[in-house]
Amino acid sequence: MSDQTRAGRHARHRNAMTCPHCKGPARVRDSRRVSELCREGIVECQVAECGWRGTFSTGYVHTLTPSARPDPAVNLPLSPSAREALAEALSPPAPGPRVKARQGASG
Repeated sequence: MSDQTRAGRHARHRNAMTCPHCKGPARVRDSRRVSELCREGIVECQVAECGWRGTFSTGYVHTLTPSARPDPAVNLPLSPSAREALAEALSPPAPGPRVKARQGASG
């Protein structure tokens, strides 16, 4: 399989790693958990002509939907958009427009 074919197939996988130099597919060779929220590891380009190797770090940043089984040891704040949605859902409905009573001729 050619490097271009491999890179084309790689592009269809959303979570695949990409070489920062040749933009070809890269593979995680090793990783270790640094904390409950972070991993670090070694990644290497799969394009033989490139040969790049490096390290990566990945981690959780925000909560979008709270867990139904939260771990009290994990402190992962709500994302700004999730916080806004929650505040909106918990706030009382806004009062509707007031309509003035019509004053007309009595009769």
